[in-house]
Amino acid sequence: MRTRILARFLASAAVLLAASPVMAANGPSLVISDQPLPSDIYEQIYARPTQYPTVSGDQIISSLTGGQSMVAGQIANLQNQLTSVQTKVANMTNRLNAIETQETTVAASYYADVATINTQLQAGTTPGNPRLVARLNSAQQNLSSLEAQQAGLNTLSVEASNLSSEAAFLLESTRSAYAVSGALDEDHIRLAQIEDGVQTALVFVERLANRITDNLARATLYLRAETANLQTLSLGVAKGDLYGKSLSNLIYNQATANIAAAGGPVGGTVEQVALTSTPAMAPTPANPRPLAKIRFDRADVKYEESVNSAIRDALEKYPRSRYEIVAVYPSSGNAASAAIESSKARRNADKVLRSLAQMGLEAERVDITYTPSTTVQSGEVHIYVR
Repeated sequence: MRTRILARFLASAAVLLAASPVMAANGPSLVISDQPLPSDIYEQIYARPTQYPTVSGDQIISSLTGGQSMVAGQIANLQNQLTSVQTKVANMTNRLNAIETQETTVAASYYADVATINTQLQAGTTPGNPRLVARLNSAQQNLSSLEAQQAGLNTLSVEASNLSSEAAFLLESTRSAYAVSGALDEDHIRLAQIEDGVQTALVFVERLANRITDNLARATLYLRAETANLQTLSLGVAKGDLYGKSLSNLIYNQATANIAAAGGPVGGTVEQVALTSTPAMAPTPANPRPLAKIRFDRADVKYEESVNSAIRDALEKYPRSRYEIVAVYPSSGNAASAAIESSKARRNADKVLRSLAQMGLEAERVDITYTPSTTVQSGEVHIYVR
């Protein structure tokens, strides 16, 4: 029965194909066959689900740490500025070392001339001895060379002050960069490294400035004393005799940190010092007069102009007076906090001392005292006249 039906269906299909030329040309629309599917069609129909790659922890960490952020350019700029500051510090250190070496060489030559002149005068010689005149001229040239070295120290002092301001501004810029949006974790690590580098550079600049100030103070006293000595020796060479104690005034005084110098203000805090002062009376060791108060409550405090005016007026009114720098720091908090504030107070006092030296105040007329206080919130430096 089924065979007959299939035979009729095939016969009908054959008749349709023969009757339609289009179907005969393009082939049948339906083909019934017991042959297997082609391999390319089989793979498309029976393809397995796609297997995605396995993601490891290292790949995730790598994706988190790779790439650059929006603040990467700012950090690179800060790094370049830090490199510039470090280069300037190294350059200034080399120049200062060269000046100190030159000073030592010239001073040794100067003292050789002075020793020769004094030895000959002590033993006795003729008036206007040409050999001693030649030695005297050589000593004068060496003294002039030392004056030129002092000019180089003044230039370095100005550069150190400018570099300190540049480094302080760079430190503030670095700290402000922490708050910039769009930074990566490693960006903050680099900022911390730059911040540490700037703080180290600031310490180096402060040390360098202290060395320059010390050298300037010594050079000022040295040249003043040796100019007088050379005048005495010149008179001795002209007369052929030894005059005066030409080497007795080689005394180098400098401002040193001390705790209430003898005859100075009594009391452990600035508040007590101020209470013992009577402004209506002339300043004396027992009656120090407050001259200026500098509050270091931010990174860059502009005090030089006001202090310079006050010092100039005080020197004009009391030309023989002495001065005391009192560095006050807050004592509240733990021991570590007090130690940090004490270190800041010392740096502030050294900075003010350098400013006073640049204003023409002799270092031997200045004393420094450090004292804690429970009433101040930030470091202060007070200047007293006595």
